[in-house]
Amino acid sequence: MRLLISADLERILKKRSFIVMLIIVLIYTVLNIIFFANEKVSASGFISLMNSNIFAPHIVALLIGLPVFLAVGADEISSNSMQAIIGRGVSRGRMIIAKVIDCLILITMIYALLSVIAFVSEAVLGAGLSGTQKLHLLARAAIADLRTFGATVMAMAVLFITYNIALGVIADICALTIVYLILEMTSALTGVDIAGYSFTGMMERANDMIVSGVFPYQIPIALLIFCVIPITAAIIIFSRKELDF
Repeated sequence: MRLLISADLERILKKRSFIVMLIIVLIYTVLNIIFFANEKVSASGFISLMNSNIFAPHIVALLIGLPVFLAVGADEISSNSMQAIIGRGVSRGRMIIAKVIDCLILITMIYALLSVIAFVSEAVLGAGLSGTQKLHLLARAAIADLRTFGATVMAMAVLFITYNIALGVIADICALTIVYLILEMTSALTGVDIAGYSFTGMMERANDMIVSGVFPYQIPIALLIFCVIPITAAIIIFSRKELDF
């Protein structure tokens, strides 16, 4: 499995589309920081910028999650290289697990890079974050990482269950942004916190718990319900699916 993951990562990191995505994310992040620098710099303002723009569940999550999904899973199906991997004796279950690990490594790598940019920018701008605020910002980045990873894993499950790239893409976009936005609006209209029971909502609650000094027990629950169970179902169904070789 290690060789499969290494080969995947080497292939993906050389892809032009992946490099373009990374550049776009970095430009978006830097531009947000530059615009912030033109205003009155403060610790609370910097935290708000990172929480609502860079580590929030919308534009950046979509810019990261969708290209990773396409590079890790969709490209393999469209090029029929997956059949070649299976033909070399790699079990379907191990292949799916390798794809999930690929997603985790790539998404974590990108958010780690964004975190470095955030902390360097904070030092350069002199925002004056306290030690506690820096820990909270780091926790927010970790939550954003897990949130994007979880949404991508859900899309991977759809991809392998249906073996349909279009459905996988739709699932990824919905999991990354659309579903949570709809549930947030529904919650606002009804007064019932429906959004809080979604994967993104549970991750947002976990972030609030960390800030409050409470153990974020919702993280393992959310990962189990929305990631482990769907990907396990995908492994079982995909293992029985007939493929054209």
